[in-house]
Amino acid sequence: MKKVTQFLTVIVIVSGVVLLDSAELKAQSVEKNSSKNTPVTVNTKTITLEIKGMSCQIGCADGLDESFKGMKGIIQSNTSFDNSSSEIIYDKSRVSKKEIVKMIQDRGFKTKELKDKL
Repeated sequence: MKKVTQFLTVIVIVSGVVLLDSAELKAQSVEKNSSKNTPVTVNTKTITLEIKGMSCQIGCADGLDESFKGMKGIIQSNTSFDNSSSEIIYDKSRVSKKEIVKMIQDRGFKTKELKDKL
């Protein structure tokens, strides 16, 4: 009987370890997948800015979008040479409109706000 009890104890311990590992892997998977999706928070805002001084899509507009990717708090941007504008979704608790405008100006462009959405 003692061997049966020991055997069952080992099974319970191994099962617990397997379940914990499984839960940890699932949590890591959820964390990785959630970073791929656009986060939606109460602090998310969308701003559309007119961008003056762009001469092409690839170097100017796409270059601005690449710069936005490197900024904390920028969730998504879509800069269009054809429309001379950039729509930016950002977390206002992590970055301000002033910082966004400064980055654009630092890249050599002039900008002004076209509209602001909640």
